Amino acid sequence: WSISRSFRPFHSSSFYSPLRRRLSMFQATTRRLSTLPDMMSSSQDRRPSIQDMADSAMHFLERRRSSDQGLGSIQPDLYRRRGSIVRNESTSGSPPVGSCDLKMRYDFSRSDFHISVVDVRRLTRIDHYFIKISLSGHPLVHQTGKLIPGTTLKKEDFKFALSYDDLIEKTLIIQLMGARKAGSGCHSIGEVSVKLSTIDPSDEVFLSTDIDMHEADENLGQLFLGVQFLPSAERLTVTVHQAKDLHSHESLPNAYVKVFLLQSGRVVKKRKSQVRKNSQCPIWNEALNFTLSPSSLPSCQLEIDVLDYDRVGNDRLLGQISLGGESCEKLWKDVVEGKSVNPKWVSLRYL
Repeated sequence: WSISRSFRPFHSSSFYSPLRRRLSMFQATTRRLSTLPDMMSSSQDRRPSIQDMADSAMHFLERRRSSDQGLGSIQPDLYRRRGSIVRNESTSGSPPVGSCDLKMRYDFSRSDFHISVVDVRRLTRIDHYFIKISLSGHPLVHQTGKLIPGTTLKKEDFKFALSYDDLIEKTLIIQLMGARKAGSGCHSIGEVSVKLSTIDPSDEVFLSTDIDMHEADENLGQLFLGVQFLPSAERLTVTVHQAKDLHSHESLPNAYVKVFLLQSGRVVKKRKSQVRKNSQCPIWNEALNFTLSPSSLPSCQLEIDVLDYDRVGNDRLLGQISLGGESCEKLWKDVVEGKSVNPKWVSLRYL
């Protein structure tokens, strides 16, 4: 500290002691800070004043507080890095069916991995959907509630309990489950897998990833089906006899059949069978009837879904059959032409 000669007559320890104490306090504060703004360390023509040091320290603390505001206020921080944004683009060569943003963090104090869905966008044509999240080799599977494209997502936080060493050995699996038409069952539309060792979720991470189109299974099973139309009674009867080789995932399906009657692409009536539990080859032998005039029959379509009943979540679609419209199934052509039709095996697929 240098004092001008004109002020020396007023020099006294009682006058400068408060100033020295204030200077010592701010010097101690600056030593405790890990980094100071560049203006503190850069060479200047004059030494910083007490007011400059106070303003710099307050500015630094304000920036530290602003960096802790969470999602929606992330800004570049010159002093520390709180997390990262990871972009995972599709490499399949086909256009993705959608994109998903997730927020994840690991709680070391409780050994819990937290993950939440922030946004889903760029979806293909779909009526409703939900996101299923799982970890490879972990028994727990989380899924969001039913979502409608274009609506705001409700924040849902999912938790997996496991050690961090186990976590980074896992693969994060994100599935887009959805239905193309209103009233139809959900099936897997897209999926993406991300190795957690490549993104290091020890700190807060925002993952933005494309979702690749799900490759349809070659064999979804078959349905033994009969269709008859009785003009005098104006009755269309769909008889579901049995199914075989239904696709099974974690456990044997609790299968049932749902039949939709469509006119001009709109569902006008629907019927469903009983549930047959724990079987890949269920037997129903049930007749599902629709009242329909002979003049309306040629313009109608049937969509037949085989679903896996889930008491808690969404029923999973196992396969579908379409009769009428663009479908070239001989079974339906014979029905429209009034021919006698015997039941036949029809292969299931995803429409």
